Amino acid sequence: MLLRLLLLLILLSIAFSIIGYWLFENKLTRPFPIINDTHYLVLPGSHLSQVAMDLMEKELLDYPSALTWVTLARLQDRAHLIKAGHYIIPVGTTPQKFLDTLIKGAVYSQPIRQPPPTPR
Repeated sequence: MLLRLLLLLILLSIAFSIIGYWLFENKLTRPFPIINDTHYLVLPGSHLSQVAMDLMEKELLDYPSALTWVTLARLQDRAHLIKAGHYIIPVGTTPQKFLDTLIKGAVYSQPIRQPPPTPR
C-alpha cells in the first residue's frame, strides 16, 4: 500500500512538472498578444498577483499563464521585488521579460516640455 502511494506521488509530480514546463515554454516565452506598444501602470504597494490579474483583465495573459507566471516568480523569490511606476510593454515582450523590467524598475520617462516664452 505504501509503495502504491509513493508511486502515485511520483507520477503526480512528474505530471505537474510536465504541465509546468509546457506552460512555461508555450505561454511565458511567447510575446504578449499586442500590436502596438502598451502603457502599463503599477501602483505603489501592488503585488505581482495584482499585476497578473490586471494583465488577465486586459487579455494579455490567460489564467493558466498568469498562475504559472506568479508561481514561478515566487519560487525564484522575485515576486516581491517589483517596483511601482509607468511602464511601456513593447511589441514582442514576453511575460518573463516584462517581469525583469518590473524588477529593474525601468519605468517610462517622458521629457517635460516647457512651452516657449510668449512675447510681451
